[in-house]
Amino acid sequence: MKTLLCLLACLLLLACGSETRESESDAATDQTDHQVTIQDMVVELATRNVSCGCALEEVGHCGNYIEIESQYVEIANGEELGLGKMEWCKKEGVQAESAGEIKKGKFVAATLVAK
Repeated sequence: MKTLLCLLACLLLLACGSETRESESDAATDQTDHQVTIQDMVVELATRNVSCGCALEEVGHCGNYIEIESQYVEIANGEELGLGKMEWCKKEGVQAESAGEIKKGKFVAATLVAK
C-alpha cells in the first residue's frame, strides 16, 4: 500500500513538472470543452485566484489559469506578461490583481500582478 501511494505521488509530481505535451487533437479537445462556458467580455480590475491547470479538476493539464465568474480561464498572453509555462504549479492560494478581457474563451490580461 505504501509503495502504491509513493507511486501515485511521483506520478502527480511528474504531471506538473513534465515538459511533454499532449497531442494537438487531445489538447484542442480539452481546451474546446473548457472554453465553451464563458463568453467574450471585458474583465474589470479585481483580485482573483490563479492556478496551474493541473491542480484544477475541470482543466487537468498544466498551464496558467485565472478564476473569472467562478470559472477558470486560460491566460492567453502569459508569455508577454513574463509568466512561465506553469507559473503557479505546486502553489496554492495564489491571487493576482487582474484586468483585461475574455477573447475566444481565453483571458487576455491588460494587468496581471500576483500577490
